[in-house]
Amino acid sequence: MCIRDRKYPVLKRLEASIQKNSEEDIAAKLLNNMGSYFHLATSAYAAICDKRFRDAGANVGAMVNEIFLLPGADNSMKEFVAGFAESIRESKDPAGLFGCAKENKALFDSLNNACDLIRGLIPENMLKGSKILLNATREFMRMLSPCMNGYSTFKRLNDKLRSATPEGMVRLMNRAVSTFFHLANDAVEAFAQKKHKKAGIAVGAIFKELFLH
Repeated sequence: MCIRDRKYPVLKRLEASIQKNSEEDIAAKLLNNMGSYFHLATSAYAAICDKRFRDAGANVGAMVNEIFLLPGADNSMKEFVAGFAESIRESKDPAGLFGCAKENKALFDSLNNACDLIRGLIPENMLKGSKILLNATREFMRMLSPCMNGYSTFKRLNDKLRSATPEGMVRLMNRAVSTFFHLANDAVEAFAQKKHKKAGIAVGAIFKELFLH
């Protein structure tokens, strides 16, 4: 059987989802719904021991479906939020923000484009990238704002963003060019690899260096 055959669209979607998720991503999903996965895993194990391989396949398939194929299986924004929160050293558990973390490919594209421009270190592109980055991060904060109660570091950063300007960001970046090059580069590479927590860590670090010292 060839997965790339058009006759197997679900298997193709599964293959793509498996490639996108890291071991850490899978572990996080298992921990978030331990009861369900424990039942499926023990049932699969018992079926294998009893040589009931059809039942074992059904249970393993159910686990795979929940992890990779259900509508909520794409947790890229939640992963990004978790990485961003870690990087800015938010003390409150980021899970409280997940209810507002809606998937938004256009936002990721804007952040990636901004960091790509900034890492080139060409002055006019750094200014353009900073403008895109600032607008995208303001949008990110607006998305999270209904869930932001009690998140003091997020609120402090949000207050800083209201008065921030692209020109001011570029001036700060020019004081530590190497640092911001590496952070922007890390973000672009993480987005390319679909490692959204790492992307969140890199983007969060940019804003920590700019506004939270």
